Amino acid sequence: MSTTSKLQYSTFATLGVSFLWPWNSLLLAVPYFNRRLGDYPTLQRTSASNIMLISTLTSSLLFIYFVFKKTKENTNSTAIYSRRIILGELIIALAFVILAVSCLFNTSGNQLLYFFFVMLVIFVATIGTALTQNGSFAVANLFEPIYTQAIMVGQAVAGILPSVVYILSQQGNKSSSSDNNDSGRTEDNTGQEGQRAIYSGSIFFSFIVSSLVSVLALCLYNLLAQKMPERLPSLGNFFSQGRTNIYSMVSLDQTSRARDPSNHPHSDEPEAEILAVPANNAISPFQLVYQRLRIPALNIFLTFSISLLFPVFLPVVKPINSDYDQLIFSSFALFMWNFGDLVGRVICGVGFFAAAPHSSKFYLSYAVARFGFVPLFFLCNINGKGALLNSDLWYMLLQFLFGLTNGHLSTRIMMQASTINHDKYESPRSDSDTFLPLEEPDDERKKAEREATGSFMTLAISLGLTCGSLFSFILVYII
Repeated sequence: MSTTSKLQYSTFATLGVSFLWPWNSLLLAVPYFNRRLGDYPTLQRTSASNIMLISTLTSSLLFIYFVFKKTKENTNSTAIYSRRIILGELIIALAFVILAVSCLFNTSGNQLLYFFFVMLVIFVATIGTALTQNGSFAVANLFEPIYTQAIMVGQAVAGILPSVVYILSQQGNKSSSSDNNDSGRTEDNTGQEGQRAIYSGSIFFSFIVSSLVSVLALCLYNLLAQKMPERLPSLGNFFSQGRTNIYSMVSLDQTSRARDPSNHPHSDEPEAEILAVPANNAISPFQLVYQRLRIPALNIFLTFSISLLFPVFLPVVKPINSDYDQLIFSSFALFMWNFGDLVGRVICGVGFFAAAPHSSKFYLSYAVARFGFVPLFFLCNINGKGALLNSDLWYMLLQFLFGLTNGHLSTRIMMQASTINHDKYESPRSDSDTFLPLEEPDDERKKAEREATGSFMTLAISLGLTCGSLFSFILVYII
């Protein structure tokens, strides 16, 4: 693998880390948020579901908007997606700095106001993650499928590292608190306040790291863009064209080509019409993508709809061993799910798992079968009422396998979608049953379809997550 290829893989992997790390940081912070909402039991019980709903619903609405905007304008510019990546990373970094700063203030007298503040910041952060996710998959589809896998692996890494960072920071804060007690501070003075400081310090550190990861991803992407200026706009281009609408901008070469009459010898329309109206009966890249990716999109939708049920069990499944700290126990369970997710994604690029061909119908059956994990969680020690299988190991194994199947299935589906043969689908036929002339060169058409593939599949992922978050509210009350 060349130096540029390594940089490409590292960049896309880091982008994958950057837009999923915030999600996992928020899930880890649920017990912390619950402690700060002590006067509102209903908000405590539904805090995880509220976070998931705000995040997934916002993402879904944005992805629908992106698809509608792209279809309406029929533009094919990679610059649009690159600018989404850059803007998204900036928003994520700023939002999590704000969340980190909020950990330094006592809001016990304004708990409801704090809840709405957190939801608002999560809403803003989700806009950033949606922009980055949409742009990342669209740009990755311009390269080999291995770079799509890099994003998926990065997402899995983002599931593991926040748990590790949180557990280590919490243990470090506990050690510091213990040293202070040994220095003469009484337990009465440090008990409750000490615990609050421990959790606040851990979450503060977790949120700051989330911001730093976004900054790192932005730097790597800018470095890659500088090495490939003919394909990717850099950070400098973003700021130099800051007044331009990032959702409707087309690249200069497309604009000049569209305005050149020699490229449209049979057109009698004004120049403005050339950009605004496609050829008669022309079909947009998203319509073509929808025709061939309906089943893969359904598969990824089902996969994430089912997977998003696992966070509901994190705060309610109690350790069999009463000596375990609940927060660390929940964090380790999240770690096991994400570790399985990472293993599942990595093996998709290795040996048999990379070469094994499977049909979309096989993946559909695979996705539906994963729902069988949900009743197995009810065998665990939910709310301390006892477990049919009296072992914490069973619960951790269950989380690992649930994550493993999510990582493997989702990555295989996304890689399958990115390798769809674009030559297989021709331009639509006119009434005379002859192929319509393309407004763009064939490679431009394929490029547009590959970009549309990334956007369409991220929309399916987001809709699946939204559906899962809505169902999680029902599951909360069942539990």
